[in-house]
Amino acid sequence: MSGMMLSMIIGTNIGLTVGVLLGSSYQGNLFYSTIYSIVAGVLVGTTCGIILGVLPLLEGFMGGLMGGMMGAMLGEMLTQEESFMIINLLLTLSVSVLFLFPIIAIPSKKDTQLQNKKWLIKPFSAFLFLVIYLIIGNQIDKGMIFSKSEQKESHQLEISIDVQPLQFTYNPSKIVLKKGQRVSVTLKNYDSIEHDLEIKNFPTKNEITENHKGHSIKNPDLHLHAPAEEQIEMAFTPTQTGTYEFYCTIPGHKEKGMVGLIIVS
Repeated sequence: MSGMMLSMIIGTNIGLTVGVLLGSSYQGNLFYSTIYSIVAGVLVGTTCGIILGVLPLLEGFMGGLMGGMMGAMLGEMLTQEESFMIINLLLTLSVSVLFLFPIIAIPSKKDTQLQNKKWLIKPFSAFLFLVIYLIIGNQIDKGMIFSKSEQKESHQLEISIDVQPLQFTYNPSKIVLKKGQRVSVTLKNYDSIEHDLEIKNFPTKNEITENHKGHSIKNPDLHLHAPAEEQIEMAFTPTQTGTYEFYCTIPGHKEKGMVGLIIVS
């Protein structure tokens, strides 16, 4: 029973982790992300189970199968930031559970029933250490990003807005700018259909220019148009503080959720 539970937990965890990773990376292609994550979960689950017996092997196989399917579907529904947090959590659980494998798979001769609860120290310590490491590492990473952005304040701020396949959303959907700071915005369209970004009555110091394939088109309002699977870039300098809405002007896209905010402080 212990071997069955162990192989199921490891197979399910690996299947979930790989599924979330592939599902969020290849959104819009659920079939292949599901197949690959199932293969990863089944391989790990059966590898752990075959050492422990026939029933643990079957349990590891089914755990990897279910974990891969659920992970791929979950990754398809999450944003990249959300999937990154989930992957960190699942990796932490997977690494911690691996400490249980040698304890359960090869129990000591003196205590085959694992009556001594000290064996919990290793997996619990690993879990605690990884959680602290991820929290501190995330704060350090944010600090480094903040430091770099502070260094670029006197120069040009660069912002990338992504549109993923079959997801009628902007990522990020909320952008904070500073009055008087020149900004370069890149709209990356990973979808198979066209998208754009427009904001009305947005006060800027310089005339906004949209560049695409060597052409220059001047617009009275801030407007970015990215054809399917292409990207577009433009630069501007906001001159007034306030909150401004941007949205996709393609019919029906705004109603599906392609709306965001620019906050100038």
